[in-house]
Amino acid sequence: MAQSSDEDTDISDSEITESEEKFYEELQNGTHNVKTSDETYTYPFCPKKRKQDYLYNELLQHASGVGQSSSNKRKAREKANHLALVKYLEKDAMAVDIMKR
Repeated sequence: MAQSSDEDTDISDSEITESEEKFYEELQNGTHNVKTSDETYTYPFCPKKRKQDYLYNELLQHASGVGQSSSNKRKAREKANHLALVKYLEKDAMAVDIMKR
């Protein structure tokens, strides 16, 4: 049974990791805007979502849940985006907020 090109649930962990690193670098270099104010963040990979502003913990919880999901319904690219966002929020966004205090 052939798999459609839209489905990428059958890719290796290393490919997810490579995509995660690519998206993480894009977040670091400002290609995608995450922080919208001192207290709010936005999900940069889905600008058409109804809800645009999230508190740090809300966005981190969402990204962690999707990134760690074992559901085959989640596309590998979607998981990689969310894992990259978790990494960015924990390493970069939080560090900037701490330095401002």
